[in-house]
Amino acid sequence: MRWRQLIDSALFFLVGVSFAGVFAAFNPDYTLIIESNFFHRASVQVFWNSGDGFLEDQSATARIIPGEESTRVRIKENAAIRQLRLDSGKQPGSYFFSKITLSRDACLFPVSAYCFVELTQIAPVRTNQVKVEIDDYFEIYASGIDPNIVWSTEVFSHRIWVIVLLNAVLLGILFSFIGVLITRGFSFNGINSRPAIVSTSCALLIYPLYWACAEVSAQYFERISIDRPVFFFSVFIFFSGFLLAYNNRQGWRHYALRLTLAVLLVGLISPEVLFHLGVINQWRFGSEPSAYHWQIDRTFADNFNHSSLRYQKEITQIGEFAEQESRFLSDRASSLYITASEDIYLVNSMPHHRTESSLSEGETKDLCNTEISEPEFSSLMRLRQVSYIVINHDEENPHVARSCLTPVLAQLVGKHPDRFSHLFSGPNLSLYQIVR
Repeated sequence: MRWRQLIDSALFFLVGVSFAGVFAAFNPDYTLIIESNFFHRASVQVFWNSGDGFLEDQSATARIIPGEESTRVRIKENAAIRQLRLDSGKQPGSYFFSKITLSRDACLFPVSAYCFVELTQIAPVRTNQVKVEIDDYFEIYASGIDPNIVWSTEVFSHRIWVIVLLNAVLLGILFSFIGVLITRGFSFNGINSRPAIVSTSCALLIYPLYWACAEVSAQYFERISIDRPVFFFSVFIFFSGFLLAYNNRQGWRHYALRLTLAVLLVGLISPEVLFHLGVINQWRFGSEPSAYHWQIDRTFADNFNHSSLRYQKEITQIGEFAEQESRFLSDRASSLYITASEDIYLVNSMPHHRTESSLSEGETKDLCNTEISEPEFSSLMRLRQVSYIVINHDEENPHVARSCLTPVLAQLVGKHPDRFSHLFSGPNLSLYQIVR
């Protein structure tokens, strides 16, 4: 009997190790979480040094929007990060941060020495054109055009195998403990539990399936950060399936499979259903997707204000000024609004709607660079035969606020008014013709 219990414990431990390995395999990167108190929109650029210094291809840009509690920057780097640099913006002024945290995505348990480090709690190793003050907030006062601050993350630069080993040991012990509780608390006349353990291990497939779907959908929509809830949901499915299989002497394979599929289906669609039906008024499953979600209890006014209908008069006027079948550039949301109503064509369509005349993802990324020069911009516009640009000034529209093109286009028009002929301005939309 003791040997059977030891074998069961060892088997549970191995399953836990397998779950930990699956999670680490799909999450080798880092995440920088910026909690700010900005009163204006701003862009920050993050550089990381993994041994080759600070390079442009080892950087990421994040747009901070007032009102959002935190901004997450995904750092795609498998090697250990030695230093991290934050460029707070090109404009002089004060930048207030509540907390800046660098975390390892592979960590399942919040072990601070291995899994995350709060940069605002440690002294910077170097600053440039900034003054740092720590009071209620971590304040960076920028006094030049290239302000940045550098932290050392050597104490945090553990190899990925250390994180994997930590996950494996802790999760393996947790699985063994829960497994022992179940097998001792529910003793069914000496029924062998090993077939039930093996059969319900199919729950290992839940997280890879979710990850694959999330990566595909991230090409079109902002990715929702629910990786850990989904993973621990798969753990719950494993133990629920095991208990059901262990409890049923006959047909346990079928019961475990049915439970896994049913709970998976209900768990995946229930957040959307509850939100649309108005049972929950706010998105509580990570950050709310940027796409507008209808709700059955929203008023006609709410639906009107979150749609293109309130721009319709301005869109019609833009169609009258612009030449038919010409091409224009705007933020992606406004581009879709205008193209749906008028006979002019957008060039920055969604990836699955892209045509030969559309901007590539690389070209769109180049346009989102706030330092792009007017000649570079004009050259790309000539290449794509773009004649007009439309700037949406509506700060209440979340689609526009999240668009990297909105500030870039406004900046270009402001700096080079002679290169853009102003044709129309409404409460929200402005139309400019590119001067050749």
